[in-house]
Amino acid sequence: EPYLPAFVADPARGWLGPYLNVLPIMTVGLFLVHQKLFMPPATDENTRMQQQVMKVMMIFMGVMFFKVPAGLCIYFIVSSLWGIFERTVLLPNTPRPGAADKPPLTKKEMKEKPSESKPKKLPFGLGGNGASKPLSPKERRKKQRQKRR
Repeated sequence: EPYLPAFVADPARGWLGPYLNVLPIMTVGLFLVHQKLFMPPATDENTRMQQQVMKVMMIFMGVMFFKVPAGLCIYFIVSSLWGIFERTVLLPNTPRPGAADKPPLTKKEMKEKPSESKPKKLPFGLGGNGASKPLSPKERRKKQRQKRR
């Protein structure tokens, strides 16, 4: 006597069919491992809830992957394995070259040093630090004429 209902596990017309698909189970397992290894820890309640939803989504993905072609699952398995390999073996957390040579700036030094990320003044009033609003085409032409003189 079967332990699953006929509409789920009947070999002829059931959703699971006559075989147990191992590839979707492996895919979901690797997704969960990848998530566990590389997702940063939750800092607040919203992030914690999002991580729980992602874990449930992985189970849902396993259900969806159960009937896809094997090649798609193999693609996701290889992609997950490569991602894990790349993050753990090929790209270890090493400091950038030259970063260890200089000590970090103090707050006072940061205030004194001009920021390199400030936008530069753009010509003809196109924005940036030099203009409060963009110039109209007529005003832009007028400025160009004055500059030529």
